[in-house]
Amino acid sequence: MKNFFKILVPGNPALVELWPFDRIFMRHHEYCMPEEIALLCAANISYPTHPFIELGCNKAQLSATICDLCQNKVVIGVDWTKGRTVVGHQEREIPDEEEVAKYGLERGSQFKFYNCNSQTFRFERDHGYLIFIDADHSYQGVKRDFQNIEKQIKDDTIIFFHDYGNPEPHIGVKEYIDRELLPKYQFYHLINTWLVWTEIKA
Repeated sequence: MKNFFKILVPGNPALVELWPFDRIFMRHHEYCMPEEIALLCAANISYPTHPFIELGCNKAQLSATICDLCQNKVVIGVDWTKGRTVVGHQEREIPDEEEVAKYGLERGSQFKFYNCNSQTFRFERDHGYLIFIDADHSYQGVKRDFQNIEKQIKDDTIIFFHDYGNPEPHIGVKEYIDRELLPKYQFYHLINTWLVWTEIKA
């Protein structure tokens, strides 16, 4: 795995123009901490050819930031508006164009929205992905999303899980990872945040 932590160091002369910390920390995000957004942006800079998928994209605030800071990146938002989950804010309609535009995702940008879930979304098999899972937070929901992704990917992919360690109603994320994934995969945790990730090899 590439060491994208080094990109988090302000003042790195090779990256100073690529890394506008003020723009990250001034943006309002309802569900992600600035440190989490910074690491996700760093990963996208380190893997420029890996499309970024936000599974459970809600209002697409995170996708908007990735589009803003990584302007040549393919960014995909996936959310199933007919799905019911244990997290109330996941039940919603597709954001209209005016709402999406508030977060910088204008029509014709590199952002694409798919009204589906991890079972029906089809991954291309010729490259890796950066996938951010923040959808159904129940034990079975997280397990279903991971297994649907795992059986489709054919190249190196980094999977990020949000709300690891966050209390109810998100506790299923940590329970599933600790019980079923930690014995099989090496995980990394961004300290003092809800963000963990692992790399899946083809």
